[in-house]
Amino acid sequence: AENCTCGAGWGGSDAASCYPCPAGTYKEIVGLGVCSACPDSNSLSQEASGSADACQCNAGFSNVDGAAPNASLLAACQPCPLGTYKAAVGSGACVRCSAGTYKNETGPGLCRSCPASFPFSLEGSTREQDCTCAAGYGGERGFCAPCEAGTYKDHVGRDACAACPDPHQLSPNASTHVQNCTCNAGFEGAPGESCALCAVGTAKTTWGAGSCEACPDGTLPSNAEWLHVLPSPRDRARPEQPCAWQCRPGFYHQDPEGLESAQPNACRACSSTPTSNPCGPGEYWATECSSGGQPGCTPCTNMVGAGSYLWPNPAWTSAECPYACAHGWFASSAVQSPIFWYPDCQQCPPPGSACAGPCGLGAAYNDNTDCSS
Repeated sequence: AENCTCGAGWGGSDAASCYPCPAGTYKEIVGLGVCSACPDSNSLSQEASGSADACQCNAGFSNVDGAAPNASLLAACQPCPLGTYKAAVGSGACVRCSAGTYKNETGPGLCRSCPASFPFSLEGSTREQDCTCAAGYGGERGFCAPCEAGTYKDHVGRDACAACPDPHQLSPNASTHVQNCTCNAGFEGAPGESCALCAVGTAKTTWGAGSCEACPDGTLPSNAEWLHVLPSPRDRARPEQPCAWQCRPGFYHQDPEGLESAQPNACRACSSTPTSNPCGPGEYWATECSSGGQPGCTPCTNMVGAGSYLWPNPAWTSAECPYACAHGWFASSAVQSPIFWYPDCQQCPPPGSACAGPCGLGAAYNDNTDCSS
């Protein structure tokens, strides 16, 4: 019993009163004596520590090289700098705040999350103002929003996304590089550069970096020519009809609603203008011939009010067909050539009321006082 004493990590004035050294203290020797405080006030040891090496820097503190502080290295535990943290007691170094967080004070404490409106920050950020928008997101509206199709942003910041360099380019949402901008359908070009419209007789049916390709053989009828076809305004990535055509001048398509037809005889020669009027009442001879239709008798549509078209039509090659007001209607204005051919027919007021003007061809008026047949 005389040789009994207190072990390392245990203090006491006699063998019967040994106690474990409290946290933050240590005792390296075997024998009676008190526990010593850790040499650095910013360090901590576990209970019953038997060496100064057991004193490790507190959370929020670290020695520069990560070695455990000891009696010969006083004040080795330094506060973690701005933008770094250390969450637990130990000999490890302070760690940089991760992306999307920041720490604006030294020493203890954890990194704080960036606000929802500007959720991105670089590693090691030291203030809330470092919270911003990632590449691919614009912040000009007071919060981060993905760059819309046709725009991009290749850097961190709260500024706006930039438009693709060519108006005929698209890019995916949240694009981060100008090379994400590729040409729409109907256009070709290298990513991030200018786009050129597909040449006549070629097509590109998808959005992307591909090239225009020749339209399939056998799809162009006789007496027809290829058209430039732009993508639909509703979907710039896809043209409605990539290899479209029209009949050459002097020919018309027998089915204007079916221009996708590629039958060899789809385009037919236009009829010549006759020497006399072949059209019936209320018709005129349309002389225009185009891909959408041929010349022929066409209904008159220029009448204003109620009346009847003249027959025979003295102006049968013009869309302005002469007409007369109906019984009970008068001409408020008319072109006299030499008679009232194109009146604005208005309904006559009740008998005995004053007329506003002559009744027009096909009706009579009496001293401009009443309308009668």
